[in-house]
Amino acid sequence: MAIGYDNANSVIGTGLSSITIPAFAVAGADRCIVVGVNGVKGTATSTSSVVRNGSETFTPDWNVTNVSGWEQHNSGHHFANPATGSYSIVVTLAAITDYIAAGAISLTGVHQTTPVGTPETASGTGTTASVTVTAADDEWLVDMCGVEANAITVGADQTARVEIDDATSSFSSIGMSHQLGSVAGDVMTWTCASVDWVIGAVPIKPAVAAIPPPPPPMAAQQRMG
Repeated sequence: MAIGYDNANSVIGTGLSSITIPAFAVAGADRCIVVGVNGVKGTATSTSSVVRNGSETFTPDWNVTNVSGWEQHNSGHHFANPATGSYSIVVTLAAITDYIAAGAISLTGVHQTTPVGTPETASGTGTTASVTVTAADDEWLVDMCGVEANAITVGADQTARVEIDDATSSFSSIGMSHQLGSVAGDVMTWTCASVDWVIGAVPIKPAVAAIPPPPPPMAAQQRMG
């Protein structure tokens, strides 16, 4: 079964220790939601929890910090088989953060017992934020990128689903995107001015195709010709 895009939503805020991604509709078979969080603070904090519908607690996939300048904390999380319908997602941090942005992407056709592979992260300073993740041809890569106070542009082989530009303050812009595995060497990229950046990405595994039932047994007369 091929993975497909379902829906997405995002939110930004300042001076908060938690933030809520507004409710958005989730539907389809073999569902999975990926959430990305990017926080900026003099001393970066971490993501404590991500919870949807009051009880759907997301599994952390990565946590990475860029300690240059205004420290950025970036994390990714997933939850397989979320309830259908529209529910909000509450992101809680370990401490109050000067700026926080969070996005969520819901997908269909995702493996329900092993939905993700091995995530990768990277951070640095420059005009290209990039991370390389190993993925099979039929897997998808989903990323979360944060850059310091600069507009960002998604890589040519990726489809942006969340993009919040904050080029005028000392905070950050974020982007979440996806692409099919083994496209462009499994590299997820965003371009920007020469600023501090941080990025994480994880492969999403497709659901196992259903095995067709065996053909009905032949009648005795048919077997005898």
